[in-house]
Amino acid sequence: MALEFVRLIAAQPALPQPTHLFVSARRPGGSVPPGGGAEQAAAAGGTLTAIDDDVEFVRAVHARYGGETLQMVLDNAELREMVVPMMRADFAAAEGYRMDPSAAPISTPVTAVGGTEDSLKPEELEGWGAVTSDWRGVTMVEGGHMFVNDPPPALSELLVKTLSKL
Repeated sequence: MALEFVRLIAAQPALPQPTHLFVSARRPGGSVPPGGGAEQAAAAGGTLTAIDDDVEFVRAVHARYGGETLQMVLDNAELREMVVPMMRADFAAAEGYRMDPSAAPISTPVTAVGGTEDSLKPEELEGWGAVTSDWRGVTMVEGGHMFVNDPPPALSELLVKTLSKL
C-alpha cells in the first residue's frame, strides 16, 4: 500500500515528494508464496481472512507471524472484539492487492528490510528492486516477521543513516 501511496503523491507534483520508501516483511506486488502460510490459512482457501472464527483467525495470524501482541489478543476476548475487525481489514487489503505489472517504476529510492527469523527470504525481498529506478537493496535485521514491534539496533541505524543523508 505504501508503494501505491508513493505513486499517488508522485502524480501530484505540487505536493512534497517522498524522499525514501522503506518496505518490509512482504513481497512486492502482493504475491503470496506457494506453501508459505499457516496451515489454517491453507485449509481455509489460502487466505487468512477466509477463516471465519475470530479465535482461529488470530491463531492463524499468530502461527504465521508470531508476536506478543497477538498472544494478548488471543487471551483477552474484549481486546479481540476491538482488534480483530481492524486486523481483518488490514489482511483483506494485503491479500487482495495486486500490483499493476505495467506500472512504471517510481523514482523514489526504495530499501527493503526483512527479519532474519522470518520465513520471507532476502531473495524474495529483492523483487522490490523492480518497482524503482533507485533501488537501495535489502537489509536483514534481527527478529522475525514482527521485528518492528521490538526494533533491533540495526533497524534504527539503517533509518538514521539513510534519512540523515536527505
